[in-house]
Amino acid sequence: MNKQTLIVTFCNYEYVRIALNWITCLHKVNVHSYLIIATDEEAFDALLSEKVNVIYSSGKLPKRSGTGWKWRLQSISNLLNSGFNILHSDLDAIWLKNPLDLIDNESDIIASMDRGGWPPKTFEKLGFTMCMGWIYFKSSDDVKNALSDIIDAKSSDIDDQQEFNDYISDKVNINNIYISENNERFLMSDNIKVRVLNEMDVLRGDYNSNSYVCHPLIKKQANKETQLKKRKLWFYDK
Repeated sequence: MNKQTLIVTFCNYEYVRIALNWITCLHKVNVHSYLIIATDEEAFDALLSEKVNVIYSSGKLPKRSGTGWKWRLQSISNLLNSGFNILHSDLDAIWLKNPLDLIDNESDIIASMDRGGWPPKTFEKLGFTMCMGWIYFKSSDDVKNALSDIIDAKSSDIDDQQEFNDYISDKVNINNIYISENNERFLMSDNIKVRVLNEMDVLRGDYNSNSYVCHPLIKKQANKETQLKKRKLWFYDK
């Protein structure tokens, strides 16, 4: 993995305990270098008091799909433009093993696979979609330009997963998708090399000891702490 890769996640005050659980899991797999972007001052103060790696950048994290996610994608784009490779992980994407071992130097984008059908346009074309809840972006000119194109394409707010997936898949020739022995997908979107991990390595499901990361399917309106405990993915003991 490139030494300039930055692990990034976003947190508001409601998610502070979810963030502390996520950090606990990172420490268990010997990952101590990460950045939490607190979207409100209350979250920043609470996390700072716990001596975690946090900065404050005012923004909103909506509890629904469809709109409201442009700010998050812009924040990731800004960090890419600063020269960092970015590994973005949702706070409820729980690291059970060190997934940095999955990062290679050749891929421009490495995404977790989602079979849930969203967004439908990409799912109908590829049979899967790329989940924004665990995704790596190389700070290459092609990737930076792609994110800028997605952000600039609409004046209104966006669903970043929909716009990203449809932008990438529009430029993919499905006849040139390579499926590896361990069920990873390799595809080209113009000059961007995209690698989509198999479903087990970053699992869209509950606790599984064979997975590097478990990212359960939880409704955005649900209580995340309750759901993570129910799915055996809670490790913070305070």
